[in-house]
Amino acid sequence: LKYPKITKQAQKINPNLKAALAWDSLGTDRQLIDAVIDARLEAAISTTETVHSQSDFDQLAQKLSADLYRDVYQWLEIINQVLVEWYNVWQAIETHSESLGEDSYSDMIQELDYLIYDGFLKMVTFEQLKHYPRYLDALNMRLETALHSPQKEADKLSQLSEISEPFYRLCENAPIFTPAYQEFLMTLQEYRVSLFAQSLGTQQKVSGKRLKNMFKKVIV
Repeated sequence: LKYPKITKQAQKINPNLKAALAWDSLGTDRQLIDAVIDARLEAAISTTETVHSQSDFDQLAQKLSADLYRDVYQWLEIINQVLVEWYNVWQAIETHSESLGEDSYSDMIQELDYLIYDGFLKMVTFEQLKHYPRYLDALNMRLETALHSPQKEADKLSQLSEISEPFYRLCENAPIFTPAYQEFLMTLQEYRVSLFAQSLGTQQKVSGKRLKNMFKKVIV
């Protein structure tokens, strides 16, 4: 019953106009804010102790209300940047689609689809989200290389596909997208950076061999 009281202040936050326009293909700006609030609220509640009484709930509601505004504001600062960059890269790929190989175009779009989708905010952590701008910069660099050095793009894509395609098939056939899948996806993103934009650096050591071993554990 007190859920509106918890979210009232956070619902006053708005995404910037460019981010709202970028999100438009997935929903309204209000739906974006609601998605952020729902995801952060669920995350906060999952870490709290069991509520046994009305008094416990009142205390929890008061704490959530105080923390939620700050949490949503902090997330939205990064989301605003990420959505605009995601949209710009998407449009650049579409602009040059006829100059790209079919496999390259499909993989680039698939990467974008797995980074940003309706519901991604319930899967991604704040630490993971902070790396999204680098992943998008890497994709931008890859696009430039693909346009000027198609053979180099094809060679790198061949290495990537050995790992990415089995993973995407697994996700498409799975009933739900699990936290383990999300963790693998982020490692796959680092592998993409190592292949197509080495100058940006990776968060961790990553290689095709490491990912193949990691994938074996994911499918168990």
